[in-house]
This record gives sequence, structure tokens and C-alpha cells, in this order.
Amino acid sequence: MRNCQIGDFCVDFDRKQISTMNGKTLTLEPKVMDVLHTLASRQGDVISQQDIFTKVWGSVTYSSSMIQRAIALLRKAFGDDATAAKYIKTYPKRGYALIATVKTEHKQAPEKGIQTPLSGRKLYAVILMLCLIIPTVYWLSPALVKTKFSRLYPVTTNMHNEYEAQYDPSGNYLLFLRDLPNQKGNQVWVRQLSNATEFRLTNDTEITYAGITWSPNGQSIAYVKKGPEADQIGYLSFDPITVKALASNHITTRPFQTVLGHRFQWSKLNQLYFIEIPSMDRSKIVRLDLATGSTSTLSEASGKDMIQNIALAPDNATLAYTKSVKQNRYEVRLLDLHSGSDSLLTTLENRVLGISWHPNGEHLLASNNHKLKLINRSGDVKEIQFNNFNPIIDATYSPDGKQILMQSVEMDVDILYSEPPFDQQRLLIDSKAVDILPSFSPDESQILFLSNRNGKQQLFIASLTGESRLIFRNPDEQELFGMAWSPDGKQVVTASKDSLYFINLNNGVVRTEIHKQSPFYIQRWYSHEPALLVSRFEKNNFIPAKYHYNSGKFEVLDSSISARQCLYMTLDETDKLMFTDGQQVVRLNTSNQPEVLWKSSGHQIKGFALDKGELVLIQNDHQNIDNVLISKASLVSGLESLWYQYDANNFKVVSGNRDHSKLLMHSAARKVRTIVRLE
Repeated sequence: MRNCQIGDFCVDFDRKQISTMNGKTLTLEPKVMDVLHTLASRQGDVISQQDIFTKVWGSVTYSSSMIQRAIALLRKAFGDDATAAKYIKTYPKRGYALIATVKTEHKQAPEKGIQTPLSGRKLYAVILMLCLIIPTVYWLSPALVKTKFSRLYPVTTNMHNEYEAQYDPSGNYLLFLRDLPNQKGNQVWVRQLSNATEFRLTNDTEITYAGITWSPNGQSIAYVKKGPEADQIGYLSFDPITVKALASNHITTRPFQTVLGHRFQWSKLNQLYFIEIPSMDRSKIVRLDLATGSTSTLSEASGKDMIQNIALAPDNATLAYTKSVKQNRYEVRLLDLHSGSDSLLTTLENRVLGISWHPNGEHLLASNNHKLKLINRSGDVKEIQFNNFNPIIDATYSPDGKQILMQSVEMDVDILYSEPPFDQQRLLIDSKAVDILPSFSPDESQILFLSNRNGKQQLFIASLTGESRLIFRNPDEQELFGMAWSPDGKQVVTASKDSLYFINLNNGVVRTEIHKQSPFYIQRWYSHEPALLVSRFEKNNFIPAKYHYNSGKFEVLDSSISARQCLYMTLDETDKLMFTDGQQVVRLNTSNQPEVLWKSSGHQIKGFALDKGELVLIQNDHQNIDNVLISKASLVSGLESLWYQYDANNFKVVSGNRDHSKLLMHSAARKVRTIVRLE
């Protein structure tokens, strides 16, 4: 039975459509239409839920809610009422019956002896030719992937941040997180796409959910709760009929703030894959068996290498993941879950903020900062073109591959200025964009900073009253790696991955030099020789080095174990290198040997300045990393005194003048995260 009339409706099982007599057509899911076909083929008979499930879903584990959902969708399509059924009647504890009249549509066969246009030998020849041609076409043609999109649409409309959005396996529901109005925690929501109705699934206070994902059958939702003392992994049972969470099931507890708050991956074998960060220099991919609660580590990284994103292929045999390996470089790797083999697929530059598989399982979609990159299994990369200036997180194709769902992030960071006693901060730079990394000019009358207010990274300078001007337009939209003032304050230098840009502040001329080195980050401009202090990534750590820009020579300053653990580096007045590994402040002496100037009393040193024999230290409280201490330490007496302390959730000190009597800060980042759809 391919077509029939049921009551007042025409049913086309091939096209999965139900139409009214006046021509209004509704397309339903294949499994829902299979349920209708089962009922229609035995019109009037009471068929048990178990029989319907076996007929439609085969050997899949039995679930009554899947049948109940299908019946509810059919009743909605027919405009039927379960309490006064005219089409599908429920027989409690027995099953369902299609009680409406079913009329099968028959097509008249051609009369015997009359040849149709493709009959007899001709028809046989065409069939034979198609059998030979079609496999060849599919073998030669790559899997069809939509890469051209015309418009970007908002999906949800709410004043609060919304993120981690993803379709359920059927494409009928949208799962996402929404922040609470008081910014203390968030909640799990589901949006029914057919009528745009939203349903809240959780009701917790001051709890942060993360890592949400659908189960393969769309009947459960995994999550991690970021509690005050531990990370809890569990799942919600989801009822698609009532669109409610039926129960919450706890699976395991992990150490506090170790499970990466990012999308989980739920396999058909009832296993969860996620990223765990046991410490600041370790990351690993963990597999969790939902039946037993046991875990195993599949891959691990240490040092500056960090695993950041994972994506499980549709066939559940391959896990893709990204790992930061060098300054501004990210490897996309494939892990075979059967053999354990690990291979490099490709390497991307700039931040990778999510990866996901196309439904065909042959392509990966990478959220590459504000761009989308499509990667096939041969490692070929193609950019998906569309107008966008905001960072993209967790872009993913819809189940049918026709849309891309993503999180768009608008971020605003301002620059603040303060003088002793530092209790008041003055707003210095506010462009409703990301304005960061301010530093004082040598005469302390201006500041240099980086901003993305024009949709790309650019350099600006500003007076202490806030008037700013653009000095480097960055026409090639390069990722910039640090910047520094010249000793006389007449030039500024910045770097891309392969070039240096010297900006003359008097005439605006930009001089470009290819440095022919691996990417490095500019820290300071030497005062007494034509060189730059830079940090260079080697052996999983950043090491201090000197770049002689006239000769193009590169000189490693200290490759000792302690020096490679540089959290911050600078130059003293005589151009001697100073750095901290977090526990002590070290300076190279006249023989270029490291000497310890100061040891912390237990706090972590994040930055410092030396002026006239006195250190200004910026440290994190070891008991509360958000509590930042600014203290002064005399190298003569060895005494340390607290100068100022602040909560890093409100702002962050970035730099100061020589004696830190003037401070420059970043405001707390204000993020607006919205869910958008590319069609």
C-alpha cells in the first residue's frame, strides 16, 4: 500500500505526506508514517504497542514512549481527539486501532498487448544500463555537502545568554542552555521547532549546567553539573510527548572544575565521551560507560598542548578532536575507537571553538574563530563563505544537512585606568567591542591597545583622557602576536605569524619585514640595541628569546628548565631579562646566568615590575585565585607589604607604568551569546 484515503485525508506513504481535501499537506517523519502504515494495513484491528514497535523499529530496545509520540503526532495531523477518537482509538492495556475508513487507491494496468514506451526488451536494456551506470556515478561523486548559504537567522529570542544548542536526532527539537536572569547558574531548555514553543527541563538555583547532549535515540539528555564542590555527570530522561524531563539520573562524580564545560558525545554503545582537565598542564579524553560507571582514558596531552574539542562520527567508530600544539596552531586529529590508532587530519590557525561531523560522516565542520571550515577525511579544507565578524562556537549541521546551527558571541571588554589608592577605576576606552592589552608609552602620556571594533584585530593609541586613533589597519586580517613601544615612543611594532610591522607614529607609514621564523609573541622592545624580547613556543613551553630585527637572527636567552616555565617576562632598565615561573622572580646576571630575586610566600606570581630596588608583585591568592594581591617587596630588606587587593571577577590589572603608580585594567567581559541558524 503506497497511497490511500483515510477518512477525509489523502495519504502518500512514499512522500511521507498527509493531505486534506482542500490541498493542505503535512510531511511527517518516516517512522511516524510507518506506524500509520502498520495501523492502516490492519484497519479496525487492535494492535499492541509491542507489535507496532517490532514492526517499525525492529530489533531496537523497546520503548513505549516512541510509539506514544508517533500516535500523538498522527492524531495532531488528523485533527483527532483521543477522548472522542474518529481516527485512532486507544484500547487501554491492549493497543491502538485505526477506526477510520481506509480506501486503497489502485492504478489501472495497461491492456495486454499494448506496449508502453519502455516495455519488453527496451525496458530490460534501460534497467541493465542503469545498473551499470548508477554505481559508477556514486563511486565517482563525493558525498553531497551543502556549502552555500544565503542568510543568517536568529533561532531564539531572549534577553539572556543562550548557548550549546543542538538538534535532537529527529530534527524536531532544539536543546540549549539559558542563563538565569540573576546570572547565577543556568537551566536546560528544549524548543519544539514545529510551533516554536519552549519548555524548561530543569529547575535548579545557582547551578551551572554544561556539556549537554542528546542520546542517540533522542530520549535522554546527558549533562555535567558544575557544583560548588564537585562536577556531577548524569542524564535526564526526556518525554517527547509531554516535552518534560521525567527523571534525573546521577552517573558519577568527578573532581571540582575538571570536566570541560563543553558538549559531550553519546555513542550508540551507551558510552559518553568528554574532555577532562585534571590540572592546568594536563588534558585527556575520557570514555564513560553508562551501565557500569567505569571510565578509561583514550588520549592525553601535557604541557602547553591542550585537547580542546571532540566530535564522535555518525558511525561511532571515529572520534575527532583538536589540540593546541604551537602558538596559534591547532591540530585536528582522528582517533580510531577500535584500534586506538591516532592520526593527524589537518592543522588550523586561529582559535578552534568547536568541531562536529556532517551527517554523511565524511566531513568535519570546524568553528574557526569567526569562520567556518569544512574538512574532508583527506584533510582538504574549504571555507564556507558568509558575512560574519563575531566568534562562532559549536557550529553543527542539522540532521538533514541543509542548515548550520551555531552560537554567535558578541563580547565587550573595556579598558580602565586607576591611580592610588586604586579604589576607583575610571573608564578609559569603551567601544562596545573587545579593547585589550593596553600598555603605557615611554613618557606615560599615551597607551597602545588592540581592538576588534572594525571586525578584525587592529592597533590604536589613546591619550589618558580616552581620545583614540587607529594606527594599524591590518588590511590582510592577520592574527597579531603582541606589540611594543620603541624606546623613544616614536614607533610601535607588532607581529603576525611570518611578518613584523613597524608603524611610524609621526607619518603613519607601516614598514613590513618578513621574519622567516616560526611564530613568536612580542613582549618588549630593547632600550639599548635593535632587538625585541619575544616568547617562542618550544618543547611544549614558551621560552624567552631575543630577535635582532636588523639581521633577522634569533637568540634563545635561557633554555634552562626554570626559564621555560615563563608565566611573565620583561626587561629591567639595563635590558636584562626578568621572568617568573609563578613561584619566584628570576633575572639573568651579567654572565647570562639566572639568579633568583624573590620567592613567593605561597601565592602564584602573575606579573611584576622592578623600580629602584623595589619589586611590585601581582599575585593570586593560593586559597582563592579570584583574590588578586598587589604588593611591594624590597630587595634590600626582604620585606613585603600589601598595597592593594581586588576581586578578579570585577576587573583585571593588565599593566602599569614603571613603578605601578598608574594601572591599566580590563573590565569584566560582557558576553552576549545567541543561537543563530545559517540557511
